[in-house]
This record gives sequence, C-alpha cells and structure tokens, in this order.
Amino acid sequence: MFFLVSYFGSRNKKLEANFLLFLYTLIGSLFLLLSIITLILQSGTSDYEVLLTMSITSSQQFLLWLGFFLALAIKMPMFPFHIWLPQAHTEAPTEGSVILAAILLKLGTYGFLRFSIPLFPSATLYFTPFVSLLAIIGVLYSCIAALSLIDLKQIIAYSSIAHMNVSIIGLFSNDLNGLTGCFLYTIAHGFVSAGLFLLVGFLYSRYHTRTLKYYRGLVLILPLYVCFFFFFVLFNLSFPGSLGFIAEIFIYFSSLTLSPIILFLISFVTIFLPIYFIWTFQKISFGALSPYLSSIYSDLSFKEFHILLPLFSLTIFFGFFPSLLFNLIELPLGSILI
Repeated sequence: MFFLVSYFGSRNKKLEANFLLFLYTLIGSLFLLLSIITLILQSGTSDYEVLLTMSITSSQQFLLWLGFFLALAIKMPMFPFHIWLPQAHTEAPTEGSVILAAILLKLGTYGFLRFSIPLFPSATLYFTPFVSLLAIIGVLYSCIAALSLIDLKQIIAYSSIAHMNVSIIGLFSNDLNGLTGCFLYTIAHGFVSAGLFLLVGFLYSRYHTRTLKYYRGLVLILPLYVCFFFFFVLFNLSFPGSLGFIAEIFIYFSSLTLSPIILFLISFVTIFLPIYFIWTFQKISFGALSPYLSSIYSDLSFKEFHILLPLFSLTIFFGFFPSLLFNLIELPLGSILI
C-alpha cells in the first residue's frame, strides 16, 4: 500500500497520506510485537494451540490485550484511530483503494477473532464496555462527517468506518448472533466497498475528478454505470436481499444483549447514511447533464462490466442463501464464545 500510494497516488497530498498510513501502522505494529514477545517470554512457546491451554493472570491479560487492541483497532479502523483511512483512500489509486477496503481492513476483525478474544477472555469481557463506547462514537462521528463531504472516495471511506464500527459491536457482544453478524458484515463490506471504489475509479478515469459538484445527469450518458451504482448504493445501505442486510439484522439482535441504548445509537447508521448516499446518487445521476461531462460518453466497457459482475452476483447470492456461510462458520465462531 505504501508504494501504491507513493507511485500511483492521484493528488499532491499523497505524501501526507503515506506518512499517516506508515506512522499509524508502525506504532500499532510495535505494540503488537512487544505483546507477542512478552507472551512468548512468559509462556516459553509461540505455539498457538499451547497458548490457548495456558492460564494467563488477569493483570497480564489486560496489558497484552491492550497491545493487541491498539494494532487491530488501527487496522479496523476504530475511533479515534481512523484518521489515516480517508486520506489513504483519497490519495490511493483505484486498485489500492480496493485492496485496502476489501482485504486489509478485514485483518483487524481476523485478529480479534483469532487472537484477542480466545487468548485473553477475561480482558475481553472487562474492556467490552470501553470498546462498545468507541464503536458507538465511531458510528455517529463517521455518519455525521459524511454529510459534509464532497469527494466521492471520502464519502465511501467514511461509510466504511461506520460499517466496520457496527461490526465491532457484534464482535464484542459475546453472542453467537453477534459474531456471525460481524463475520458476514465483513464479507459483505468487502464485496460492496470494492464495487463502490471501482465505480468511482471508473468515473475518475473518464473525467479526472471526484468532486461531487461536477457530476449531474449521468443517467443520460452512462445508463449501465448508473444502474450498477444504484445497486451498490443499496447494498451499502444493507438493503433487503443483500448479504449486508442479513449481517446487520444479526448484529442488531446481538446488541440487545449488551444494551437497548447501544441498539438505538448504532441504528443511526441506517438513518444518516441512506439519507446522504441516496442524495449523492440522485445528485450525480439525474437532472440536466453537467457541462463538465459533455466530452466523454463512454459507458462501462466489457472489462469494467465483468469486474463488477462477480461482486454484484456474490452479494445477491449470499443475501438469498446465507445458510451456505452459516454452515461453515457456526462451529468455529461458537468455540470463541467466552
């Protein structure tokens, strides 16, 4: 990602974005490395299966959990460790944004599921209210911040922050529904965010701007593009029939085990994001054709269409047949419950 942004970044702020990406990742990795070294020195082994059977005192768990948490929270990203993500998305090329949103952000979820919760169960339960508070703040902040943005990539980036913080609620609910919802939400977000960043990238390759005010009336010249954009906007809002809808329902049910107040607060992601995303779609798709778009009338190419089609198809397919994923993840996730 560092080299992608350095050499293929699209604007003058790519050095600042690279600095933030490198600095946040380096600091988080340092604490993660120190925690791993401490764990090995105390236990005498780095074998994961052996570590699961060893008893770690509560005080040791707290310190080790915090070291793991800082690195994984940066990667998710959680509030207030999210500052690097919008900058990195904005300056990265389309390929970099797709890799970052669809793959790299999922390492945080994997780390929590694979290491933090199974290795440090007492610390996980102790810090659950703290994590839930950060996740709620992250959801509200990113939803409100998105309302003032005019860069299409930044809008999608902040919606990613909101969605990943919603998945954190399910992840730390200590409930099978929550863990299942978090896992499905992670997969759904990988498909949908990748599709949205690809669509913005296709638009940028034609008109060399991502500023919202320059786009209007795209349906008149890019009807197939607008059709795909419409469906991916709905998928991003967890519309019924998509995998995100199934995942969000599971997370909402599990949040009741924590507190009805948490359910009320995270439901803002289903209020603010639809308002702004639908307004954004309406703004760029309909109305009189913008004079800035009068020179290029190229709709989706054969290659672009077939890049988007698998992401579209998988989101719909698993939205209607989520049981195929349930059968794979039910037992592994059930074993993580504390």
